[in-house]
Amino acid sequence: MCAKLLFAGDFVFSNDISIKSFEFDKKVKEMISEHDIFCCNLEGPIISDNCKKIKKIGPNINNNKDTLLKLKQSGCNLLCLANNHIFDYGYNGLKETCDFLKRENIPYLGADLKKDDIYSLYDIEINGVKISFLNICENGFGASIDLEYGYAYAFDNKVKNLIIKAKENADYLIVISHMGAEHWDFPLPEVRKFYKEIIDLGADIVIAHHPHIPQGWEEYKNKPIFYSLGNFIFDKGKGIQNPSSYFVSIILEKNKKIKYKIVPFIFDNYILKKDIKNYDNLCDVLHNDELYNTLLETAINKAYEYYKKCYYKVVSYDRGTLKDRLKGYIKRVILRRKFQDIWLYHNLNIETHLWICKRATRKIIENNMEEISK
Repeated sequence: MCAKLLFAGDFVFSNDISIKSFEFDKKVKEMISEHDIFCCNLEGPIISDNCKKIKKIGPNINNNKDTLLKLKQSGCNLLCLANNHIFDYGYNGLKETCDFLKRENIPYLGADLKKDDIYSLYDIEINGVKISFLNICENGFGASIDLEYGYAYAFDNKVKNLIIKAKENADYLIVISHMGAEHWDFPLPEVRKFYKEIIDLGADIVIAHHPHIPQGWEEYKNKPIFYSLGNFIFDKGKGIQNPSSYFVSIILEKNKKIKYKIVPFIFDNYILKKDIKNYDNLCDVLHNDELYNTLLETAINKAYEYYKKCYYKVVSYDRGTLKDRLKGYIKRVILRRKFQDIWLYHNLNIETHLWICKRATRKIIENNMEEISK
């Protein structure tokens, strides 16, 4: 007897016309029906006229009721809410979402309206196999750190205790995480370290998303870590973004090695189809330290250049490109805008951005020290 689980990445569909048009082809429907659990990440809340955008860095995105009903009809029976967009419309947006999911009997985890419910595990027994799910996300706008509501913060001290305790009653613990550098096709060293620590604490599988494109996977102590499932279906109203990635199909049997299969897919003309693309090369990078470090240094430098431009745009008219200086002059002198503290929060409190900035600035200091010592 076994349990069959299927996982996909980030889902958002806010374009009404697109929602009515999209379908899964026959092979995808058959694959979903063969699994006991089909889980994806609901990237953004359901909203109504009572919901107002929060102030944040990045877009405020949302889903609607048709989105969730379409997901339910497709066979999706578990949703992850711990992500950086679920609180884009504040408490009311989160409440609309949780209330609707409860009315439609769609199980969810990772975010809620009460502190005790936010970190609740989703426990289920399938064919005699006991499985616990935990959903977490790095810091951001909506993390339940000081709030009594919001999404489950990955680095909260209670997460470690939850993982340890969950293994007392479950045959398998699956941690589903939302973090990492967006549009990178490999994970940061800090992300790899954190997920391996989760395995050390007792988790059996780590499933992750947020970068919006697929990343590789590796086994640690015979337990798989999938660093990014990429986008499942991602349409903010401007068309499908990054339409190809992969599902992970997992078979769990008591006291046996975890079996898993990568199932590539592509979203083509509003039809989700299986694909023949091979993603093994993403794993090769994780097993080649020299290549990994070279790619990492290049990506860090590129990301840090972006961060610097963001600061130039809001505070300076004497640095950056001529275009940046002109924008800075208009904002500071004509529009009388001042430094945006929210940018500082973004880069100091969201772990991925902090890790990138620390690595970039540490390298700058090291290079300066080398110059001085010559």
